[in-house]
Amino acid sequence: MRKWPIVVVLLAAVGGGWIGPVGDGAAAAPVLLSTPRAVTGTPATPVLPTEERLPDLEAVLVAEGLDRPTSAVAPGDGRLFVTEKSGVIRVVDDGVVLPDPLLDLDDAVPDHRPERGLLAIALHPDFAATGRFFVHLTDLDGDSRLIEYRMSADPNIADPTSARLILKVDQPGEFHNGGMLQFGPDGYLYVSIGDGGFGDPDRNGRLRENMLGSILRIDVDAGKPYTVPADNPYVGTPLASEIWLSGMRNPWRFFIDPVNRQIVIGDVGQLRREEVTVLPLDAGGLDLGWPIMEGDECYQADSCDSEGLVMPDVVYSHSSGCAVIGGPLYRGASIPELQGMVVYADFCSGRVRAFFLFEGHVLRHLDLIAAGTYGPILSLALDEAGEVLLLTEMGEVRRLQRADENDRTSTSTSSKADCRAASSEASPNFRCRSRGAAGRPGYPHRTVFLR
Repeated sequence: MRKWPIVVVLLAAVGGGWIGPVGDGAAAAPVLLSTPRAVTGTPATPVLPTEERLPDLEAVLVAEGLDRPTSAVAPGDGRLFVTEKSGVIRVVDDGVVLPDPLLDLDDAVPDHRPERGLLAIALHPDFAATGRFFVHLTDLDGDSRLIEYRMSADPNIADPTSARLILKVDQPGEFHNGGMLQFGPDGYLYVSIGDGGFGDPDRNGRLRENMLGSILRIDVDAGKPYTVPADNPYVGTPLASEIWLSGMRNPWRFFIDPVNRQIVIGDVGQLRREEVTVLPLDAGGLDLGWPIMEGDECYQADSCDSEGLVMPDVVYSHSSGCAVIGGPLYRGASIPELQGMVVYADFCSGRVRAFFLFEGHVLRHLDLIAAGTYGPILSLALDEAGEVLLLTEMGEVRRLQRADENDRTSTSTSSKADCRAASSEASPNFRCRSRGAAGRPGYPHRTVFLR
């Protein structure tokens, strides 16, 4: 079993507050700029998807008995670290949930609120050597906190006294906290923050003076508590320099694909539309349109000015779900027919789907897991082999895999006409529509699937 080096952490007052288990106090203002980092290697060349039929899939049980699992990460040694909404991080080892938690923050988070609690965990790229990891939670006041911790000498126990508050964002309401965080191939930490209110009455999705309704990009390896990369789009302006992407309602789950260097964003809709958007990771400064747009529609208006706004790649209506769960590009080995496809889910229906995006066109759109099969899905994650994990409200972690050798026909589309024919054959409620690619250089148009 791996033994962690003993890390001595100097605790200090930050902004006059005591650094307790959840980094009490206010984070100090960051040193503004850090030098942009070179990203080694080149993005993979996009390859058209296979036309092979997709085998029947199932989600086999990996672990159970968890309390509303919200995220999971794989440290690379066969284990999983799973966050529970109630404030506890559990260790799953060979399918067994260990009795002692990795970290217990249940007294510090308001888990009884529908969208508050312990929301996500991200391991530092050098976690194996340093034991550093980060959590995204809402505190007892309902505000968003990003906190760094370190492991203890025990590889299954974190040091609660190592808490270092990185960022605190005041939330105006109890809804739409975002909650995702992930390191990109550039070494920076990306963090999603929701708009903070039902219907965004304060229009935080449009205000870049605060960090609400955005995905942030910060450097946690320089400065105290962090620095802002010098190539962030709003550096040197009165706007929040931490913002990388804006115009979102509640980006509950996003995933960064290091192979294609893309970011997949699932932005939970208001009353009518759920949306999934795939962007180049280096396309900082783009605006996804909320609350001017909800998905592909003008929000509460017959018409609106959508010039310069990014339209989503996939949209579906609330007749077949209620809250999109953004997911990863599949990079595993067990289902080669899914290679390079975006996997996503819906909380209410429990349906899991996938699509392939090639030069701005959705070429395939598949149903992977039928609605209701495993109950509501809270989140998606990846194991160390790149296989997709489903985290369910039933307290289960399940892994997507082949069910048997009986193939089923998939929907494959390569043009607007083909899309109509294939979609009507697959489901009478599917519609296809070509959209302009505002804010996306080089993309001639997009295909948006609606249901």
